[in-house]
Amino acid sequence: MRSTIGLLEDIGLIKSEIKVYLALLELGSSTTGPIVEKSGASSSKIYEILEKLMQKGLASFVIKSGTKYFEAAEPKRLVDYLKEKKSKLKLQEEELKQLIPELELKKNLSKHKSEATIYKGMKGLETAFYEALDTLKPKDEFLVIGVPSRSDKVNRFFVKWNKERGKRRIQSRQLFDESAKGELQTLPENNPASDIRFHPTGVTTPAAVNVLKDRVIIFPSETGKDPLLISINNKEVAESFRAQFEQLWDQDVKIYRGFESVTNRFASMRDELKKGEEYYTLGATYGKRGERLKKWFVEYHKIRVKRGVIAKLLTVSNDHDEVKKTLSPPSDPGMKFAEIKRLPPNFSSPMQITMYKGNKALMLLFSKDMVCFEIESKQLHDNFKNYFDSLWNQETRVVKGLDAIQDIFEDMLQYNHVDLIGARGYFMDYRPEYINAWEKRAIKKGFTMRNIVDVETKGHRVTILPFMKTQYTIPKEFSASSVFWIYGNKVVISNWVEKEPTAVIIENKNLHDVYKKQFEQLWNQETVRYEGIEGMKIAYFDALDATPEGSVTFVYGASITSKETDEILFEYNKERAKKNVKLKIIFNLDAKSSATTRSAKKEFNPLAEIKFIPYSATPTNFEIFPDRVIMSTATKKDPTTIVIKNKEVVESFKANFEELWKKKIK
Repeated sequence: MRSTIGLLEDIGLIKSEIKVYLALLELGSSTTGPIVEKSGASSSKIYEILEKLMQKGLASFVIKSGTKYFEAAEPKRLVDYLKEKKSKLKLQEEELKQLIPELELKKNLSKHKSEATIYKGMKGLETAFYEALDTLKPKDEFLVIGVPSRSDKVNRFFVKWNKERGKRRIQSRQLFDESAKGELQTLPENNPASDIRFHPTGVTTPAAVNVLKDRVIIFPSETGKDPLLISINNKEVAESFRAQFEQLWDQDVKIYRGFESVTNRFASMRDELKKGEEYYTLGATYGKRGERLKKWFVEYHKIRVKRGVIAKLLTVSNDHDEVKKTLSPPSDPGMKFAEIKRLPPNFSSPMQITMYKGNKALMLLFSKDMVCFEIESKQLHDNFKNYFDSLWNQETRVVKGLDAIQDIFEDMLQYNHVDLIGARGYFMDYRPEYINAWEKRAIKKGFTMRNIVDVETKGHRVTILPFMKTQYTIPKEFSASSVFWIYGNKVVISNWVEKEPTAVIIENKNLHDVYKKQFEQLWNQETVRYEGIEGMKIAYFDALDATPEGSVTFVYGASITSKETDEILFEYNKERAKKNVKLKIIFNLDAKSSATTRSAKKEFNPLAEIKFIPYSATPTNFEIFPDRVIMSTATKKDPTTIVIKNKEVVESFKANFEELWKKKIK
């Protein structure tokens, strides 16, 4: 069923009259204030609207205490109004029939007039186009060929004219010269019910040609203050220009030559895309155009980002770093709405290919003079896109060189965390300046890292980054072969077996999860074995770092130590005393009999209570911390140290120590 407003509009009421009439029906007798509030009508127009309703017999008023109160007529009055309108239309119909012969005579006489009319100036421009517009009906089409750059005055006229055309539901297809791109009349919001395209400057006509039914308006490029137009009323001429338009509109391949023409075409592509839409470039490169193209490139992407258009770029290997640096400058790292990946070094193509809108491809050739081929073909677009996707989504890639490793550092920074197995910091040694800047950005982002490596790496920059946690629990032989990077949905395996590093990048969630689980098992393993003096030192100092201040640790089976382990333990006990960690220690009998051994002296063990067991209990030294037990063969020059992180084991050793401590031993 039709709406009330729609029906009342059809019988001759305008929307403001309908709203006021409906408000009066609901309010009853009312002053203008409530009527304005209820209907939403303008307070300055309310009396004018009420007057029109009263003229149509749909409203009336009474005066109470000097104030007008308006009331709606009975709804059945609408039927009377319609009948009156029909009677009036009948009378007008009879009068029009009498006028027809005179009008037909005027039409016949017009055949003898000239088919071409010249209009001059802005008034002429207005007359020519509005007269032509009046000849069109809804769903008729208005065609334009070769509109060049226009003055602001002319642009503003066409904005107004096109909006009126849109209101009348008259469709339009318009071919603009690239020189007009970005001007007011080329913007979609100013040119409704239009399909706008741009074609190369080299194929435009010497004037804009406007085709409306059987009329053609030729508007040459502006050369003086006043526009000059030629309007031709001729069906054959109109059909000829319409055929030319269709050829230009439907051509599959367009060619753009030169810096201005090519860059304008790419800017037009960007402007065709809406916020959130994507385009894809295969073989993205700077080409060989130096600073001029670079400056344009930066400005182009700034506008793209502002508009929220997404770019996915597969860059030529040699140009990748420069492209990424430009899109992610140090002043604004990580430019939004862009994803960038490097093509394999062996990938080669003589041109850059950009795909967008599901049916368009721009092929840019960096020859002596920049040349761009525009092809509108869904099949070709899809073929290029499938090739792009296969390269973009490949799970496994092999990359080489320091630049490739630097790319991995940049990539993992986007994920805020990475787990490493065997990272010894070789890349940091080669590019310290880059790492200085990278570290600052990582701190700012709240980036975190964990690394499991061999003890010989301790003290290297890779182990002392402020956001790095390190465990030294794997053999050197393992960490010296390959490094595993685990982050995002990726696993990267890198090594330095040749002059330059090589990395295998695997983007696979299932594989990532397997390696992540393996890392967690290594990181959280309850029992870890360390070899040598350095391993022993790491085990003791890591345990001390995890021990709260004011705690008590327990040692059982302490014996005469070697010179090397003696130095480690002396340093450790000094740090323990600084942290106010107390110690209860039960020495073996051999330590007591060797009074010259520092391990048996009070000054060697500050904040320590010392007892001696009346026999040599064990060659192994057990130290019990709040969260772990350390067993070490401290008597050896190259000790073996085992760390057990298990609450039940800690409690068992502690209970055994307490029982022994209670015995009468000195």
